[in-house]
Amino acid sequence: MADAGSVNLVILLGRIGNVGDLLKGKGSASGKRLLKLSLATHEVWRGGKEKKEWHTVVCWNRQADFASQYLEVGQMILVKGKLRSYLFAKTNEGGKGKLIEIEAEAITIVSRKSDKANTEEPESEEPF
Repeated sequence: MADAGSVNLVILLGRIGNVGDLLKGKGSASGKRLLKLSLATHEVWRGGKEKKEWHTVVCWNRQADFASQYLEVGQMILVKGKLRSYLFAKTNEGGKGKLIEIEAEAITIVSRKSDKANTEEPESEEPF
């Protein structure tokens, strides 16, 4: 049971940079349906300083089906989920690295790609 005094909740609003392929059965380690997408969030501070942050969103089963059928690059979506982190061995440098992903629980399409006005297209460099 979870500690009543702790919460793992992530809410992101951003534009899709990449939608991966839907993996089924053998394609995912657990045999479940899996899809990963990249999501860009954009912050602007006083003085005009800007920062774009890329997030990897992991969708399982029903969410993966929804994402593969309805989501496309450039759409603005709202993602509610949990933060997940994994340690992995770095092959070239030795040592360990840390991968942080958002496990989606709910995805809402806020606007279609054609609905955007006065916003930037997500950059083409994808984090995965």
